[in-house]
Amino acid sequence: MKIKIPYKSVVVSSVFLGVLISLQFKTINLENEGMTTSKKGEQLLIELKSLKKESNSLKEQINTIKREIDKYKEDEGDDILKSEIKYYEELAGYTNETILGFKNVKKQLLKQAKETPC
Repeated sequence: MKIKIPYKSVVVSSVFLGVLISLQFKTINLENEGMTTSKKGEQLLIELKSLKKESNSLKEQINTIKREIDKYKEDEGDDILKSEIKYYEELAGYTNETILGFKNVKKQLLKQAKETPC
């Protein structure tokens, strides 16, 4: 005896959609490591605050190091240290000086613009 199911396509598509929805929920649950959305948000907020604190402390370290470098630049005693500071500033591109045969492109373009008549 066969059981007749009306609208077989509706039943098959409903089962298929149900399976897809359950897979989607499992995927979301795996990504959130079993946490609800609000708990995940709280965790991200805590992480954001700690990263902001770390960023502020790194900015403070940068400012401290810059002050130390400026102090060494102003110091009259050590010429070797000054020459090394100048060399590394040029190497990093902080100045418009020529180093290792390369010039700052902006300086070179301005010179060419002055030489070229309009």
